[in-house]
Amino acid sequence: MSLQLARQIDAQRFEAEALAFRGGLHRLAGRGAEALADLDEALAISRQTGMAYKGPWYLGILAVAAEDEATRNNALAEGEALLATNSIAHNHLNFRREAIDACLAGGDWTGAIRHAAALEDLTRHEPLPWATFFVARGRALAAYGQGKRDEALAAELERLKSEGNRFGFRIALPAIAAARREDNGKLIFIGVYARDIIPSELPAAMLLSLAVWIDAPAAIPIASLGLQVLLDEEKIAEGEAQACIQSGVSITMFPKIPVGLARAGNLVFKMRIGDRQWETVSTLAVKPSTTLALPTQAAAR
Repeated sequence: MSLQLARQIDAQRFEAEALAFRGGLHRLAGRGAEALADLDEALAISRQTGMAYKGPWYLGILAVAAEDEATRNNALAEGEALLATNSIAHNHLNFRREAIDACLAGGDWTGAIRHAAALEDLTRHEPLPWATFFVARGRALAAYGQGKRDEALAAELERLKSEGNRFGFRIALPAIAAARREDNGKLIFIGVYARDIIPSELPAAMLLSLAVWIDAPAAIPIASLGLQVLLDEEKIAEGEAQACIQSGVSITMFPKIPVGLARAGNLVFKMRIGDRQWETVSTLAVKPSTTLALPTQAAAR
């Protein structure tokens, strides 16, 4: 909708912004080609209207979405060069946060630590919980990538998991969950997340937009995923999806699933892949006025 409105009023800066953020969503859903197409278009518009507005931010998103080292490195280099030209503060904050993830994805542990330090320096005199979290997360995941395995790092990852849940930074949790995993030979459903809100009074009907985080030891080209929603022991909804599961952490989006609630109770979300047995991945106690935001729980098979 924001992209359509921006185009209707010929607001090119907002058009680029909508394209860049949609590109980021495509990446999270595993649609790499669509992500890169949106980001390329966003940057093309931004180069016409002026990269000072959000150009470095878009380059950071591109660096995370990049499928090759050259694209990632070029985006990071250009973004960092733009930051040195008196760029707007939001670019410094968001470019560094994206750059940390881009470096982690590329195995550039030193780069991730460097960008974390830059973000920390930026907010040193006016600390932001958001920045403090992503600085600590970047350092912990870089340490894990460098091969560190000790009680201190395990405790830090556990703390970051709790902090991420408390702040609602669910997008940052899968990588933490992957680092905390002890058995690399198992497929893990990390959790289910739904964004819709249950109305204030029961009974209620919803369309749930569900994202499932999966951590796999090896890629699965085509996987059949099943999702069940139960209210206590009663199955009230079910959905299917086909997905290409990547090695490591990936996210699969389910089509909207209609759910009807006639009473309060415990919503139970169960997953299966292929012929495997159904496995509980998240639960939520539902009462009148409950906002649906599912806790992330790991469950290994």
